[in-house]
Amino acid sequence: MLVLPVVAGGVFAAGKPLYSELGGLTQAWLEIGSTVARGEGALAVMENPAGLAFSRHFELAASAQWPTGWTGATGSEFVALAMAASIPMGGSTQGRHALGVQGIWLDAGGLSSYDARGNWLGDRKTTWGEGALSWGVRLVPGLGLGVGVRVAAPEWAEEAPSGALCAGLQARLFPGDRLALAFLVESPWWDDPTPSPELRLGASFRFLPELALGAESRWVPGDDPQARLGLTFLPLRALRLGAGLALRGATEDGLGAFFGLELRLARLAITLTHAGAVGQSDILALGIRHAW
Repeated sequence: MLVLPVVAGGVFAAGKPLYSELGGLTQAWLEIGSTVARGEGALAVMENPAGLAFSRHFELAASAQWPTGWTGATGSEFVALAMAASIPMGGSTQGRHALGVQGIWLDAGGLSSYDARGNWLGDRKTTWGEGALSWGVRLVPGLGLGVGVRVAAPEWAEEAPSGALCAGLQARLFPGDRLALAFLVESPWWDDPTPSPELRLGASFRFLPELALGAESRWVPGDDPQARLGLTFLPLRALRLGAGLALRGATEDGLGAFFGLELRLARLAITLTHAGAVGQSDILALGIRHAW
């Protein structure tokens, strides 16, 4: 579910924990290559709250992620759990709005700790908790606007809690929402003396009802841009398959791949996803989502 792999050198990269390899929720990887442009309901809380404007039902989603070692890739051991809910708050089709909440917990076990002289101080327990609250509204058909806030509380070295604010839009064009475009800006607002906003762009296009292609890019001023490209295919009404690649800047030497399948039974969706940054991590995730 997060989307773009941003893992570099262990558990933390760019201030985010390893769950970013898959995103907050597993199902996001199968949202046609771009959760920024196409994610809605519970999948939109952290990725782009504007997607909450397209929530049609109360929705609850949860996922668990862990490394497998199947490909021989190296990386820290961890377990990550995520839960999210989207709550439509009434209104007509011309102006629906919804509230979304999400929480993420990660346990990376013990990581080696060193003092300023490089002396080993032993292993330190590393956990990470993050919560988000978002709201989205659809003022006109096909256009959603959203805002959100997130707070992270790491137990890592002496890092203090931090937070960020975000605002985004999501547009769905042509009959059947064939084209989806989105933009989001997220800026640190707490415990960051020199905040650098993160910009996200996303696009998704349905070539056929059963075939779609999506792409998204993330960029922080001063850092290398990151991009992801994904393809989804629906061979059966209840089965969705997805695959794609994620690229990071040259200085991060990053290439990631992901594939997964999703089984849908009425309003229940079960997703199994495998992803990883080549040579750095190897992650399996299982997710479940239900709408009422």
